[in-house]
Amino acid sequence: MNRIHIEGAIPLPPPEKARRQSKDGQDHEQKKKHFQHLLQPSSPSTQLKEDLNPSLSPLGEQWADYHIVSGVLTGTVIRVSFAQKGFVVRLTCPGDIVKKRVLGLRKRWERELVRIGIPCFLEVSDATTSPP
Repeated sequence: MNRIHIEGAIPLPPPEKARRQSKDGQDHEQKKKHFQHLLQPSSPSTQLKEDLNPSLSPLGEQWADYHIVSGVLTGTVIRVSFAQKGFVVRLTCPGDIVKKRVLGLRKRWERELVRIGIPCFLEVSDATTSPP
């Protein structure tokens, strides 16, 4: 499998510009335009989840792992992989307490990422029952 480097793939605006954009409310619109080519506006969410299934994608072997080393999610491994029409983000949690926290936030994170124009599907798994 190939590891890819996605850190820094989305350039951040300068601080002055970021403050000005957030005040104007244009930040959301610019992000939506930036990722518009990835989003199929006519496809329902179930179709999006099928399109983001990494086992069906020829790009499924491209992934990157991130390990959280501090905070309430310490020990969680985040695997980001590319699918045909977006990203699949798998969070592998080290224990039940962390898994419950992540499950509580999963739908909100997924909804927010799709709202700003980043099509994705979030999976939450337990480190003791599934390989990374």
